[in-house]
Amino acid sequence: VSRVRLLDGEADLVVWLSRRLGMPILFHGTEEPIWGNALLSRFPVLESGWGDLPREGTLIGRGYLWASIQVGGPAPLLLIATHLHHVESEGRVREAQVASLLAFWAGRSYSVLLGDLNALPDSLEMQRLAEAGLIDSWGQAGGGPGFTWPARDPYQRIDWIWHTADLSALQVVVID
Repeated sequence: VSRVRLLDGEADLVVWLSRRLGMPILFHGTEEPIWGNALLSRFPVLESGWGDLPREGTLIGRGYLWASIQVGGPAPLLLIATHLHHVESEGRVREAQVASLLAFWAGRSYSVLLGDLNALPDSLEMQRLAEAGLIDSWGQAGGGPGFTWPARDPYQRIDWIWHTADLSALQVVVID
């Protein structure tokens, strides 16, 4: 998410959403203090942190934000939010980034990994997540192709929600 400066005449969308929804902000810049990953939660956040993802020679730094959230289940939910490298032809960069995310996740139960993964369903990067035991929430509970990009007239699926086998997706929708 880009957190623009008020001096530029634009609103900080994360702050606007936080105030509108009454939810605290978790944010960490990846390339600059105003560009990075954000989480908002209506449930209590017990712990949170962040990590850098491999650059692999790319120009833009990427990372992930994580939070341990008390959602009322048998254990806190581990939520990992990220935005992977965006150049479609450079899957090797996303593969390294996915490997880093999987190392952080380390097979923990009650976990969700989500974000703009910039990878198509048949990509090696998404295969790696499935091979690690994560479940594609759209595949479990979505309907149709799940296209999310570009926003105005989507024809590709590049945004993902993955969860562990001890969780179930009941409904997944792409909002117009």
